[in-house]
Amino acid sequence: MRNGNLHLQHFVSGLLPHAEDVITWQGSKKKPATETISRGKKRNILLEELYNALLKRCQKLPPPAYEEWISTRVLAEDCEMGIYQTRSILLKLVEQQRVIVTPAPIANSLRWYALIKDGSTESAGK
Repeated sequence: MRNGNLHLQHFVSGLLPHAEDVITWQGSKKKPATETISRGKKRNILLEELYNALLKRCQKLPPPAYEEWISTRVLAEDCEMGIYQTRSILLKLVEQQRVIVTPAPIANSLRWYALIKDGSTESAGK
């Protein structure tokens, strides 16, 4: 070799892995189709999980005063989710008429209450 590094080249080539020594990385394999969850299914799972967490906290009929309703932060902590993700899913539940929300924020936080069975909300928040 030009710079007299011939002895170094032999030393380094002994350190390089050979084909039989290579360990495949487990994370690089694709998951089977049965293990992957579509975005829609994942959202539905989160939707049900969040609804059930809210339902556990909402046992009074008719619903109590707005100040006693459950805040977004409390539900996010219960489900170990982010606040904005929780709010987005709760708004989807409002669209489905499974949850009611305060008409205005209370202490800078929207409050939520699960509609229970018959969906009655006549005296909600009063």
